[in-house]
Amino acid sequence: MAKDIRDLIVVGGGASGMLTGLLSAGKGLSVSILEHGKTLGKKLAVTGNGKCNFTNLYQEKSCYNSGDIEKAYNIINKLGGKGLINLFSSFGIEGTIKKGRNFDRIEAGYVYPAGESAKEFVNILNDELIRLKVKLKTNINILEVKKKGELFEIITGTEGNSYSYFAKKLVIACGGLAGASTGSDGSLFDIIKRLGHSIIKPLPALTSVKTGKHGFGGLRCVAEIKAYIDKKGEQILLGSEVGELQFTEQGIGGIPVMQLSGRIARELDKGNKLYFNIDFCYDKSGAEVENTLKKRRELLSERTADKFLTGFTYEKLSKYIADKFLDNKNNVGNITDSKLNMILKWLKEAKFDIIEVDDFDSAQTTSGGVSMDEVTDSLESKFVPGLFFVGEVLDVDGLCGGYNLTWAFSSAYEVGNGG
Repeated sequence: MAKDIRDLIVVGGGASGMLTGLLSAGKGLSVSILEHGKTLGKKLAVTGNGKCNFTNLYQEKSCYNSGDIEKAYNIINKLGGKGLINLFSSFGIEGTIKKGRNFDRIEAGYVYPAGESAKEFVNILNDELIRLKVKLKTNINILEVKKKGELFEIITGTEGNSYSYFAKKLVIACGGLAGASTGSDGSLFDIIKRLGHSIIKPLPALTSVKTGKHGFGGLRCVAEIKAYIDKKGEQILLGSEVGELQFTEQGIGGIPVMQLSGRIARELDKGNKLYFNIDFCYDKSGAEVENTLKKRRELLSERTADKFLTGFTYEKLSKYIADKFLDNKNNVGNITDSKLNMILKWLKEAKFDIIEVDDFDSAQTTSGGVSMDEVTDSLESKFVPGLFFVGEVLDVDGLCGGYNLTWAFSSAYEVGNGG
C-alpha cells in the first residue's frame, strides 16, 4: 500500500503546524509537514510588523473569543506567556519583554524574540525541523483526506496526477481565511466538512471598520471608542477600547478598532445595526471639558469662532466642529450655552454608523472555524479518532498583542506534546 507510513502528518506549515511537527518529532515520532505554499512560516515571518510578538505575559479569558472559551483557555493556561518564553528558549530563541503605552488596554508585557526578527524566528524553527528529520513538503495541493482502517490517506496533486501520503495520526493546521497571500485561503474547509465537522462561518477579525465619509482622513488621535448594537431602539454595549485611532477617508482603524472588529463582524453577520461612540476627551470628565470650554469662551472672546478649539484638540477636529456647530464669522464670545453643550456632547460622544468591517485581505486573523464543541479537551476530533486540529482553523481568536500566536503555539503544544 504505502512504503512510507508516518507516525504523524501535519497539514499546514504555519506557526501552529511547525511547532506541532517540531514537538512531535522531538518525542521520536516520524513526522511530515505538508504545506500549500512555497515556504513554511510565511505568515509568521511578517507578524508583529516583522518583529514577531509571539506572546504576552498578561493572559485572561477576556483576551480571546471562542464558542467554548473554557476549553480554549484551559489549553492556553497550561503554558501561558512565561511557559512559551521558556519553550522557545529551549530552541535558542530568547524572549524580550516590552510594556505597552500607558493608554493601552493591556500594558503587562508584549514578548518578542530578543533579535526582534520574525524571519529569524521562522528560520530557527525551520532549522530545528530539519535537525529532527521532519520531512517538509511544499507546494502541496490536497484533494481529499480519508480514514482507511487505522491510517489516514492524504490525497494530493491534481485530479489526473495524484499522490497519496499515509499517517497514523493527522493534524490539520491550515489556518483560516485571513491573509490568503501568506497561505491561509480556507481551501481545506470543504474537506474538513466531509470528515464530519461543522465550520462556524469564518469572518474577518483584527481589521479596520468602514463608517462612511467623515472628513477626518489622516487623523491619528488617542481616544476611547465604544461599539454599540442598536437593536430595536435598545442600545447594547458590545465593547470598548482606549488607544490610538487611525482615520481613513471612509473608516476607522488602529488597535482599538481592530480589537472590536471580530465581534462587530459577527453582529453585522446576524443583521444587527451597529455604531461607534468616540470620546475624544476620554481622560477628562464631561464637567471638566465643559469648564474648559467656558473658560476658553471667556479668554478667547475676541477671536473668530473658527479658532475656538485651536490648541485644545486636533486640528481636523477643531475645523470640523467649527464648521458643523459655529458661525465662523462670529466671535468666540458670542457662542451660546446651547452651542457649547452641542460641542461638549460631540467631543464626548461622537457617533459614527458602522457599515462593514474590512475584508480578509486586510484582516490579521479569522473569527470562526472548526467548532470547539466538536473536539476533545486535547483537540482531537470527536468524530474521527486520530484527527487533531490546531491554530487558526479552530474557532478561537485573540486580541492584538501576541494573543493569536499564543493560541497557535499553545494548541500546538497540546497536540505535539501529547502526540
